[in-house]
Amino acid sequence: MNAIAKRLVAFVTSCLLTGCAAQRYRPAPVVASSTASQFESRSLADTGLRSFEERSLGHRISPWPPREWELQTLSPAALYFNPSLDLVRARLATAKGAVTTAGARPNPTFDFTPGVPSPYLLTQDFLFAIETAGKRRVRVQIASNLTDAARFDLADSAWTVLMGVRLALLNYLVASQNFDLLRSEQKSREDQVAILEQVLSVGEIT
Repeated sequence: MNAIAKRLVAFVTSCLLTGCAAQRYRPAPVVASSTASQFESRSLADTGLRSFEERSLGHRISPWPPREWELQTLSPAALYFNPSLDLVRARLATAKGAVTTAGARPNPTFDFTPGVPSPYLLTQDFLFAIETAGKRRVRVQIASNLTDAARFDLADSAWTVLMGVRLALLNYLVASQNFDLLRSEQKSREDQVAILEQVLSVGEIT
């Protein structure tokens, strides 16, 4: 009986330890000064950005950083630095973890209850939860649907970021062309002023 009891205790202990082997939440306080310094230290010469660009484009980029940034290289940079995408990626990772949790089977429970009439007569309860009617399958399906929704949310957020890059680049190109036109107009007006000053110098203008 002692050998059987020892084996039973060892088995129950292993089951409880297996059920408790889960990741625990570890709070990470937000330090404003550290966040600000990380934001200010961001640069297009970042080595991590280079690796991300080369993986996205499928070829090496040399020299780094590029002398000229185009839409093809600006788009991965926006995806790399945009903080809103980090939040959406975290939600997707949480949803994927929920799928694993939903598919897990309930852990068995083991309980000791004092006996009657003597408290030294212990009642041992070893319970296995059995899920019926496809509850676990439905739970997994719900978690999978939430994962798909999070994945679509990530794609939509990335598309919004890319559209912002396109619009910003278009505005920059239009502003550059307007600047060139205004600079040429400035040159013409300076020539007109120079001619009028010459006419004034010879006394032809009152």
